[in-house]
Amino acid sequence: MSEHHAILHHGGTAMLRQATRVLAKTVAGLLPSPHFLGCWSDDRLVALIPACNDEALQELKAKLAGVGSSCAVKWWGNRVVVTMKAVAHYLDSSQAADALIQSLEEDVKSATNGKE
Repeated sequence: MSEHHAILHHGGTAMLRQATRVLAKTVAGLLPSPHFLGCWSDDRLVALIPACNDEALQELKAKLAGVGSSCAVKWWGNRVVVTMKAVAHYLDSSQAADALIQSLEEDVKSATNGKE
């Protein structure tokens, strides 16, 4: 069962929305400025970071990997940990949007398969 479905099963849509807000706020606090953060789907966020060099990208990956159990919501007196997996790509302006999306989806699938 995915994290998304586990949270939904445990606490319903209200808990899932709260978990998404907490995760988005946590991630936004780690991103360099300027950045654009939004919901990609029910259980995914997407961040766009203009002019992000390789050093900044590696630093960001380390920060996101370190989130671990520090991101959690209080739900009916229980602390529910919200975990995440992060992937990143440089935008190639010659690459079609569909190709970039496909590449991101493949990376997310690989990250999920490698950690579950």
